[in-house]
Amino acid sequence: VGHYFNTYQEAMTNKVVEEWTTDDVASWLNTIGLGHKATAFGDSSIDGAALLKACNSGTTGLVDAVAPSSLSNLQAKKILRAMEKEKQKSRISPVAAPLSETPTRDTGDGNLEVENQALKKTLSELKSTMSTLQAELATLKLNSGGSSGSNPTETQHHRSVNFCTKAVISGNQTHILTVTLSPGERVRAEPGSMMHMSSWINFETKTGRQGLSRMLTGQRMFLTEFVYSGPAGTADTIAFASDFPAQIVPVRVDDHGGNIICQKGSLLCSAITVDCRVEFTQSFMTGFFGGEGFILQGLRGSGYAFLVARGVVVKRTLGPGERLRVATGSLVGFEGRVKYDVEMLRGITNALFGGEGLFVTTLTGPGVIWLESQPLDRLMAQVSDRVKQSL
Repeated sequence: VGHYFNTYQEAMTNKVVEEWTTDDVASWLNTIGLGHKATAFGDSSIDGAALLKACNSGTTGLVDAVAPSSLSNLQAKKILRAMEKEKQKSRISPVAAPLSETPTRDTGDGNLEVENQALKKTLSELKSTMSTLQAELATLKLNSGGSSGSNPTETQHHRSVNFCTKAVISGNQTHILTVTLSPGERVRAEPGSMMHMSSWINFETKTGRQGLSRMLTGQRMFLTEFVYSGPAGTADTIAFASDFPAQIVPVRVDDHGGNIICQKGSLLCSAITVDCRVEFTQSFMTGFFGGEGFILQGLRGSGYAFLVARGVVVKRTLGPGERLRVATGSLVGFEGRVKYDVEMLRGITNALFGGEGLFVTTLTGPGVIWLESQPLDRLMAQVSDRVKQSL
């Protein structure tokens, strides 16, 4: 890699793209991670002038210029974006047709900036829609008389559970949560998470006050509330488990400012006083490269929430201004006051061969964070590789 990079640097010092030889093109392809395509470009006699001409014809023109079936549309778009950077470095002669003025801007080929702006606009519209829906739900709640002095989520007939004395987490590699319910006590859980329950426990499925928000965060739109209907003075148990081997992490939401942000689909069950809401990432780059997506899961309110995490769970408290870099996908959750962002790794060798990808998640304190050692996507990738090897 170092040899090709040095060759590229020397060749481009006094040359514009039109003057590149086929060897120069091969060296340049190595610097953008497409060195394995150098032979195909050489067989097609593509020098700098031919490369510019093909790029100005868009993705289709570039694919057609190389040997048949040698270049995918995704690889062609990568070359177009890299050539845009060469233009910014003034390595494209003014007499050459500017890439930004070719039909590729109309078709969107290689135009990452336009795609980014469109995605940002979509996210903005989604935020606006969510605000409108939340306002409508609040209005419906007021019209139904739900704004009386008492807490609408916890009345005499809808009592939350004291998880401190009535919840037990058992198991070693995989956890099970067992909760003891007394008459009138309720617990809220994801549909399908119940493992077993007594005959005195009934349940009902509903959307709740944040049904649409839950669906956007990776949970199901509906949730299930379990209530114990046995005689006074009695109690019985209900057990919950994740749909995949995982640890169960108990978190008291009001001990963390009443606001915890976690990855999509991480909630197992909670007190009925905890609401699940949408939390958007603060920037396009964070959502695209952070490993958790553009929409995260916000837990607001008071009481306990039980999260699922794979492998070894690490809880860490960051001091004010303390920064921690975390592998993409290993983040379970963090307090709402923790700043969440992404950072690009330095060095082409690190990016290509370090095994950590191009980006890592950065967390800045103060606040508490929870990490997992075995993200689900990494585990599934390993299982898939083993299955393919055995076939």
